[in-house]
Amino acid sequence: MRGRLTERQARRLLERRPATVEEAVRIANAILPWVKARKDSKTVDVRWAAVEVVASFLMAGPLPEKDAEAIWDFAAKWGRHRSADLRAAIGVGPVEDLLHANFDYAFPRMERLVRADERFA
Repeated sequence: MRGRLTERQARRLLERRPATVEEAVRIANAILPWVKARKDSKTVDVRWAAVEVVASFLMAGPLPEKDAEAIWDFAAKWGRHRSADLRAAIGVGPVEDLLHANFDYAFPRMERLVRADERFA
C-alpha cells in the first residue's frame, strides 16, 4: 500500500475487516494521508471509518499491552494532525476508547502528550 489511494480503493481496504490491531493500523495509516475529508454529509467519511476500524479493537475491553501500544502510537500520531476533523475522529475514537478500556495504560501517556502538544486530541 504505497502512494495515493482513491476513496474507492480506501473503501475496499476497509471492507476486509482486519483481524489484528497491527493490520488495522497499517490500513488506516495507508488511508489517512491520502484520502481527503468528505464535504458530503450523505456518505461516511472514509477517514473516520479508518479510525473506527482501529478503535473497534478496544470495544472488547482491555488489550494486551502490545496492542494497546500500537493503538496509542496511532492515536498519538494522528491526534496531532493539522486537520481538526481528523483530530476529532481520533479523540472520539481511539483516545476515548483507550481511556475506557486501558485507563491505567493510556492516561499518563495522554497527559504527557497533551502538555507537550496543544494540537493533541
